[in-house]
Amino acid sequence: MHYVHQEGSQVFKYAVRRMSEMAACLLEKNGFTKDDLKLLVPHQANLRIIRATQERLGVDDSKVMVNIDRFGNTTAGRFRWAARCRGSRAACTRATLC
Repeated sequence: MHYVHQEGSQVFKYAVRRMSEMAACLLEKNGFTKDDLKLLVPHQANLRIIRATQERLGVDDSKVMVNIDRFGNTTAGRFRWAARCRGSRAACTRATLC
């Protein structure tokens, strides 16, 4: 029988490492630090991955958009949800999508 199998621990570690590396790289390439970041808009697939990435980056809860608990995995729609949840696009002037 054929079935899909994932190594959950490996997927978790990889996702956290790559999301935090990419966010840090984007900030650095654009001359910003985590303190300049207004909003982190991570892929809404797994809350543990989101929180571990947040911790690794050293970003405060108030700067991380999380809506997986209310809307599930919104994939590409997450930026519009972030803008709506924060009140306007103006609130997202310095956001990092990962």
